[in-house]
Amino acid sequence: MAGTVLGVGAGVFILALLWVSVLLLCLLLSRASGIARFSVIFVFLGALIITAVLLLFPRASEFPAPEAEMKAFLREGPAEDAERSQPRTPGVKLRLCWD
Repeated sequence: MAGTVLGVGAGVFILALLWVSVLLLCLLLSRASGIARFSVIFVFLGALIITAVLLLFPRASEFPAPEAEMKAFLREGPAEDAERSQPRTPGVKLRLCWD
């Protein structure tokens, strides 16, 4: 698991930093007077929306997708494609085959 600290990824630290800063901002705004006091609701709802987006955003797979293995080999013999793509030379004609 690349990119982890203490067994968790960067997203956990981003969410923790977001919620710590939101709670501190809510604490500061709760001491304010007037209409600024009600902005705590919008800060909290904004943090909820950001958290939901980050949690629902598609993440990379933990395990990489297996790569398809392709083998290429040469065969002797006539081939229509090989005759068109290779210059006319005497000798054995080779064609590239995918297995």
